[in-house]
Amino acid sequence: MSVRPDYRDGRDDGFDRSGREWTIPPQAAQWLGAGMDSIESGRLRPAAERALQLHQWFERARRRLATVAIVAVSAFMLWHVIYGANGAMVFQQKRATVKKLQTDLVTLQAENEAYRRRVEQLKSDRQTIEIEARKFGLVKPGEVVFQQPNQQPPAPPANITARKE
Repeated sequence: MSVRPDYRDGRDDGFDRSGREWTIPPQAAQWLGAGMDSIESGRLRPAAERALQLHQWFERARRRLATVAIVAVSAFMLWHVIYGANGAMVFQQKRATVKKLQTDLVTLQAENEAYRRRVEQLKSDRQTIEIEARKFGLVKPGEVVFQQPNQQPPAPPANITARKE
């Protein structure tokens, strides 16, 4: 049995939007069977007619709900791709961190190379060894060292008293 839908867009040709003829699903026909005056007449009692209208409304609403759900899931996925745990923003931050760390690595490698050269100088260059030894107050045998007397430390300010009473 065919039932003609009543669409708001003015279509009343007995077919749904996908081109299929509008029919009462078998479950609904069985459920509505008691509500029909006669199957041949196709006339429904008011309660059964209301149930059929609800079924048609749910069919249309199902598509709308599916569209809304797809849009919501797509929006969530877009948000997650941009701002999520491994999203684009985090990726850019990590890339900036990697760039900074690479710069620091180059600087530290240059510093390590300078220390390596200094160690080699201290191991092999006699003049560098002598300069460093003199910084520690060492002298060669037979050399005379002249030291200037230490200057007096400055006097503490007059307003400080550290007496125990």
